[in-house]
Amino acid sequence: MHVESASGIHRARLPTRRAVSEPLEVDGETWWWHNHGEHCLFADQDSDTEIEVNTYCPDEIDPDFLLQYAKSTDRYRDVDTACLEGIHDMARVLDLAAIALTPPHPHVSG
Repeated sequence: MHVESASGIHRARLPTRRAVSEPLEVDGETWWWHNHGEHCLFADQDSDTEIEVNTYCPDEIDPDFLLQYAKSTDRYRDVDTACLEGIHDMARVLDLAAIALTPPHPHVSG
């Protein structure tokens, strides 16, 4: 299932399988969620915002998940612009900020 916003933009990658949740209302916003393995994707159907988390270790920050969130919201356009090399740049930003990453990311070299 794709979530369609009022603008007609399709961004949510939610599949049509049974793993997709019923809508979840939070503070007047409607979110869909898809639990897949140790991750869960939350997608706001009106704003196209996507947040993916590791459900077993929610305090760990995955540079790819964080970058995808920044790309999906209008609030962090500078982050997307600054990360020309994608998750590699986001991993460097987190490293410079002394924020611990998830255990070694397969796409990011030390």
